[in-house]
Amino acid sequence: MRAIPLLVALCLTACSTVEFTPGSALQPARGVKVLYEYPDDAKFKSLGTVHAYVYRPGFRAPTVSDVTPELLSKAAAAGGNALIVRNSQVGQFDRSITVTAEVLAVEPTP
Repeated sequence: MRAIPLLVALCLTACSTVEFTPGSALQPARGVKVLYEYPDDAKFKSLGTVHAYVYRPGFRAPTVSDVTPELLSKAAAAGGNALIVRNSQVGQFDRSITVTAEVLAVEPTP
């Protein structure tokens, strides 16, 4: 009789998956900030766009978070200190993602 609840618990845990994405992967690198809109309180200049592509095999579709470190590096290389994600498109069979971001040079506020 004790085996039935144990068996049910094992079956339920065998079907569940937990995925943890650490927040440190999204922290700005090299002083580049991820913005969601143009800054209202500072002057800025658009430096152009950067594109990043990631292929991730497995059972989980890639997200913008998977591409963020590469976007931050490309924005820093372009001379920007901020970026705004403009477009993301998941590829066929949910194994790849292409992300486009606008790179900004934001002047520090006094």
